Amino acid sequence: MKVPLILGILLVSIRYSIQREEKTETAAAVTDDGEEQHGHLSAKEVRDLVEESERSTKASLDEEAEEEERPVQLPARDVEELRERTVKEKKCSKKCAKNAQCVKGKCRCKKGFTWSKRRRQCVRRGRRCSKKCVKNARCVRGRCRCRRGFRWNRAKRQCLKRRRLPGVRWFKVGKGTACEHKNVTLHCRGRRVIRVFYAVYGRRNKHTCAIGKPVKTTRCRAKNSKKLVVKSCDGRRQCNLKASNGVFGDPCKGTFKYLTVIYGCRRPCVRNAFFNGNVCKCKKGYRGNGFRRCSKKKMGRNVEEEERRDVSDDEGLEINEDELERA
Repeated sequence: MKVPLILGILLVSIRYSIQREEKTETAAAVTDDGEEQHGHLSAKEVRDLVEESERSTKASLDEEAEEEERPVQLPARDVEELRERTVKEKKCSKKCAKNAQCVKGKCRCKKGFTWSKRRRQCVRRGRRCSKKCVKNARCVRGRCRCRRGFRWNRAKRQCLKRRRLPGVRWFKVGKGTACEHKNVTLHCRGRRVIRVFYAVYGRRNKHTCAIGKPVKTTRCRAKNSKKLVVKSCDGRRQCNLKASNGVFGDPCKGTFKYLTVIYGCRRPCVRNAFFNGNVCKCKKGYRGNGFRRCSKKKMGRNVEEEERRDVSDDEGLEINEDELERA
């Protein structure tokens, strides 16, 4: 496509140069004739000849300029190909994000904006917050964000400090998966015991235990799956579970199911303590740290209760004056 275009341009330029040389030669011949005939022509006739030559040269130069400005006529097929190429270069393959525009086939942020990898969009450079941020918050790219160690509370509309659970330390967070009709074993090392965070029996995706198996739905879940796993495994060092309809029931017929359990290993509670979901807490009548020791509370003497007890005992007695006199 480029070769015929270049040849056409070369031919046009050669033609223009030949025409220019011919016109300059004719002008020179006219001036020479005027000079030769100057001896036997009047001044008015000589002036007329000079003006005619100037007009002819001016007209020829104007024609050359128009021809140079006139675009080169290309074949219709080449014109269509060029048009398609320009259209492809201008258009982007996908829609640009907000505050972005298509430049040479690529999405570029507009003036005054920069690309944010975290937010996946063009954000304003050095943008300030429209209003003053609340306590324990700061302005980050035009939005108020809570500082480190704080969390936004929708109900109170402020940044509150993150609550750290005292005494809880998860030594391991593991995951166990078993296809239908198979077993899964959960275990913790040493004296640590199991704490179940999540358990589901059914089907939630098309990948797990699905090769060559029937999958009719991915919204299948047994309602009592976590309760059964917690009952059989929570607080134990080792636990063996079977993924079957006989244990959890059949939430979706005709679909091959699986069991997934996410659990952690924690320190066990001491004697006279229980785990309330966050920490080990001493039972009623005991005090101390549930992970270390729970000792019995010392019961002090309550004078008010003793007096109340004595009064109730006196009121309940029946005194017989006749028996006292006989005695």
